[in-house]
Formats: sequence, structure tokens, C-alpha cells
Amino acid sequence: IECQDGYVVVDRADHRTSHPKVFAGGDVIGDRGNDGAALAGIQAACTMDSVLRDEPRPAVPVRCRFSPASVSS
Repeated sequence: IECQDGYVVVDRADHRTSHPKVFAGGDVIGDRGNDGAALAGIQAACTMDSVLRDEPRPAVPVRCRFSPASVSS
């Protein structure tokens, strides 16, 4: 996994690292604060969902196809 200046390098559109199955966000990519970390998590989750569904990666801004109500526990 590629690093630069002590941070993991990601594609900011989907938060993939140089390894296609590894995603990162928040402090490890240099984002500061909860808002940036939360957004990175949402973007990464939406990309992972697209990968698992074998669909094209989502465009920015990311809009997930699922909602919390549709996820069963």
C-alpha cells in the first residue's frame, strides 16, 4: 500500500488504496476531524457495495443505493 509523507495514498473519489481490495479514510489519509472521517467512510462503503455487486464504481458525489432501513440485522 502506497504511503506519502506518513499517510496512506488513496483515490479521493472512492478511497481505494494502491491495493484494489483495501480502502482507507480519516486520520490515516491525512483528513482531520470527524466530518472528513465520516464522509470517507460513507464513500468507501458505497464503493465496496458497488464492487460486491459487480457494478461500476460510483461517481462523485457518492450516493448509496441502500438505506439503513433496507439492511437486516
